[in-house]
Amino acid sequence: MTPVAWLIFIAAATLEVGGDAMIRKGLQKTSLAFIISGIVVLGCYGLVVNIGDSGANRTPIPDQTGHPFRSKSTGHSDLNRTPL
Repeated sequence: MTPVAWLIFIAAATLEVGGDAMIRKGLQKTSLAFIISGIVVLGCYGLVVNIGDSGANRTPIPDQTGHPFRSKSTGHSDLNRTPL
């Protein structure tokens, strides 16, 4: 990973943990300011992850069609129906 990718990774991790901690603190103390601040910080986390060119958003997802533990969402295995 390049140094820029590491900086984006560290910034994203800090924003994610910080936003979560702020929301938890706001819920414990019933502080709307902490909750709103946490939401803003988590929004910044989303921007850093999606705008930053770290390569994480281009990670290929492996094909899972032949995996034996796949979901039964097609509905054809139990009721002898063919998928649409």
